[in-house]
Amino acid sequence: MTASELQAFFHQQLSALSPGEPGQTIAIAVSGGSDSMALALLAQDWAEAAGLDLLALTVDHGLREQSGAEAKSVADWLRHRGIAAEILCWTGPHPKSGIQQAAREARYRLMAARCREIGISALLLGHQREDQVETMLMRLSKGSGLEGLAAMRAAANWQDLRLLRPLLGASRDQLRQYLLHQGQDWIEDPSNENPDFTRTHVGAVARALGQLPGSSLETIALSARRLDRASQALDQLTSERFDGFCQISPYGFISFSGETITECPAEIGLRLLARALSMVVGDGGRIKLKSLEQLYERLFISNASHAETLAGCHITKYRKNWMICREPGREGLPEMQLSVGASLLWDHRFLVSDMAANDSHAPLVIRRIGTDGWRGLDKLALTEEERKLPVLVRESLPAVWSGEKLLAVPLFSGDPAQSIIAKDRFKMVFRPLI
Repeated sequence: MTASELQAFFHQQLSALSPGEPGQTIAIAVSGGSDSMALALLAQDWAEAAGLDLLALTVDHGLREQSGAEAKSVADWLRHRGIAAEILCWTGPHPKSGIQQAAREARYRLMAARCREIGISALLLGHQREDQVETMLMRLSKGSGLEGLAAMRAAANWQDLRLLRPLLGASRDQLRQYLLHQGQDWIEDPSNENPDFTRTHVGAVARALGQLPGSSLETIALSARRLDRASQALDQLTSERFDGFCQISPYGFISFSGETITECPAEIGLRLLARALSMVVGDGGRIKLKSLEQLYERLFISNASHAETLAGCHITKYRKNWMICREPGREGLPEMQLSVGASLLWDHRFLVSDMAANDSHAPLVIRRIGTDGWRGLDKLALTEEERKLPVLVRESLPAVWSGEKLLAVPLFSGDPAQSIIAKDRFKMVFRPLI
């Protein structure tokens, strides 16, 4: 593609992804490499036409001595082009192994936090065709299933942030030719040639496969897109079965009959189980396929077990059905301070809101009810359903505390027997961040 053809292609791709409305701001992840620099310049041209503002986010990972200077150079380049830019610093600790994965997770974490802080809901990423192919091959080498082999999607949700990849159909060479046409330099990351890193070897394998008769990086990327098409079809079937057979409790657990899992193809059953686990734990984290398959086998195929824990969840039999609920885990559930009149998402699962305008009882803390807290609810006129909540569920629900004093349990805050601070003041909704 020529520079003008690439611009037209980019405008079409990004417009289809609908990153925002006029007047809003969208963020761009810019490392300074050729892919992300091209993304920034292409996005600037598109944003001007669409009436949106841009904010480029560059992460100084501190892994190399010159990383700070490089981050500053990138920010200077962008600002010279009229693009607002910020530098985010990863202060560590830095692991001694798995450094690339850790750095990647840190970048996403820092950028997501900054986007959340200033109300940005979409982040543009510069992944292109070679990245797509390399990701698919890396996952293939690790035994990934269909969902993993489908590699990266043009649009995906990560927690409360939309990740958009409008360049998956472009090649790195096309992006570099565009930068040369624009007179824009970029930074070469020496880690791309480091033989200690897996992706360096995978890149060599991808190039070798692309040289086979009838093959190219484009045809390999085509396979990834076709796998993604099949995976999305299975996702839709999974959603239909989940909506039809799984009951989501406002108390944060999911129940279903054993036949919901066993009377469907294994791939659908595994995906349904993964969806339920992700919803209950709330953080949208990826569950290892091998661990999921082993749990599926023990609980639903061989019937070798009637209770398991995985990914922060407890899976057990409940009233002739299966129940998936939150497990407190080794580190326990969080304690979070709730400001007067504010809302927070507790444990990635429950949106807790304080409806008061002012209060003398602050500071308030949201933490789980626990055994002692539940005993303090004896005076409440609990419903029969509330009284019969499984211990695993009820003791992992959030409550409002002031020191060691239980002030309110938002689920039950409509009861007049509660203290005046609790009456009609707090609200809670099960809203998992997935």
